[in-house]
This record gives sequence, structure tokens and C-alpha cells, in this order.
Amino acid sequence: MNKILIVDDEQNILNSMRRLLRLKRSEIEFNFALGGSEALKILESSDYTCLVTDLNMPGVSGLELAASAKKSKPEIKVIILSGDSLPNVPDNSNIDAVLSKPCDIEELLRTIKDL
Repeated sequence: MNKILIVDDEQNILNSMRRLLRLKRSEIEFNFALGGSEALKILESSDYTCLVTDLNMPGVSGLELAASAKKSKPEIKVIILSGDSLPNVPDNSNIDAVLSKPCDIEELLRTIKDL
């Protein structure tokens, strides 16, 4: 079973994603972290197959979180969600996919499956 960590610095976004993904819990295990610092702690203590993170967060950014996750677990897949225009996201080998934010849940699930 895929184990996915979803990270955002806005609790309302995490709550919304949790509600939308509730029906997929039998297929995929989803966990949620409020911000990059919390996500780093969670990633240290558990193995995830995929990290889905907001790009722009205070403190630990999505790019910093991706780099740290790939350094400790090179096999983890990283999806960046960005509310900014996507061409501004730097080319980074730590990123496997970039989706615009807000992200359609079905598009996110297809991307996770395709990675």
C-alpha cells in the first residue's frame, strides 16, 4: 500500500484534502503535516512512498523539504503543489512532479499512481 505524506502550512487546506481523500483510505494511507518542520519530524520516524508538499511555506519550504526527504530516502517520490505560476518553480532533481494549487484530487491521485 502506498503511504503518502501531504504537507501544507494552511490547516484549512489540509482539512479539505483530508475530507476529499477519505474515500481512498482503503487503497492509500494518507497522513498530513502542518508545515515543513512538522513534516521533517514525521519523515524521520516513518517510511513514505510519496511526499506531496506546498512549494511556498514559511520556515522549511517545499524545496527544502523535498531535498531533505530525498537525501534520507532517495526512493521517495516528491510532488510539489504550487499556487504560483509553474514555470517559476526551479528545475530540481528532488522533484518528481509539479501540480498547480489548488489541485484537483483526481489529478493528484493519477499523478501518485503514475510515479
